[in-house]
Amino acid sequence: MVHNHTDVRVKITITDEASGLKYPNNTITGTDLSSPAQFKTGDNVHYGDETGIREIQYMITGKENDGKEKVLNFKGIRCIICTE
Repeated sequence: MVHNHTDVRVKITITDEASGLKYPNNTITGTDLSSPAQFKTGDNVHYGDETGIREIQYMITGKENDGKEKVLNFKGIRCIICTE
């Protein structure tokens, strides 16, 4: 999945609200998408202002389906210093 954003976001956090699991940022590290077996739900990469792209790419799969519903919460953070 890919979503763009027009406002400034230095970081986007993804959390599974059902389990409390937080997904690490920038876990899609390579450009080889021909082998999707390595990816799992929550893997992501965020392109912010430094790239000029302003989008987040993330994976949703059913591979690690344990019968429980996942409720993903995306939180866009405008300024790291402001949240500390």
